[in-house]
Amino acid sequence: MKSGFVRDLTSGDLIPRELKEFSPSTSFHIIRDRFPQISFKEYLLLGREIEIYNRFLRSLHWSRHAGWEENLQIKILFNWFSIEALLKLDKDDDIVPKAMLCMGFPIGQMKNNVDTGLISQLESHTDYKPFRELIYRNMKKIRDFRNDSVHSGFRSWDISSIDLKRYSYLTNTACNCCQQLTKIGILSQIETAKDIWDNSPDLLKKRDNIINFVHGTLIYSLKNNFYLSMP
Repeated sequence: MKSGFVRDLTSGDLIPRELKEFSPSTSFHIIRDRFPQISFKEYLLLGREIEIYNRFLRSLHWSRHAGWEENLQIKILFNWFSIEALLKLDKDDDIVPKAMLCMGFPIGQMKNNVDTGLISQLESHTDYKPFRELIYRNMKKIRDFRNDSVHSGFRSWDISSIDLKRYSYLTNTACNCCQQLTKIGILSQIETAKDIWDNSPDLLKKRDNIINFVHGTLIYSLKNNFYLSMP
């Protein structure tokens, strides 16, 4: 035997038997910190010519600006731009149904393609369906608010401060959810936005804690108007 330990029968000490040549050994230890795993951001930057990677980076650009912005109207617009960077496939594409699915509230044809077991779990909450309708109505209003602001010079004081805070909370939540779903798609080796959304019902099922998020965070926060106390 070329490796291991021997015991000095006089003193009882254990003495390691060292290998003089380099070869695989159970005594060979690699310190993980010296070989850090590649981060998701580094992974993105490796694929500059891949469509969904570039979309994700544009989305991060706008959501970062939204995070620093204090003006609620601008914050809403920046988050919506971030969502569009991921979801909008052409100029006439309605991104609201896709954003709804990302948040855990699939509607229409997208709902029909989601796993029935997951739908049953989501709809088990007594407030799920009423809040699905509420969120859908608000997301359509936010889409119109975005268009009015960009194309018609709409001003923040043209709507109530309560609506602005609700829109801000929903766009921030939708942005985070869309980025999470897209990240799952990227890690599943999907390279185009179209393929992401063609597979989005399956990607939603892979998201960790989606039931707890929808029931315990999103519905709970909206029901108790927590967004009114948010900056």
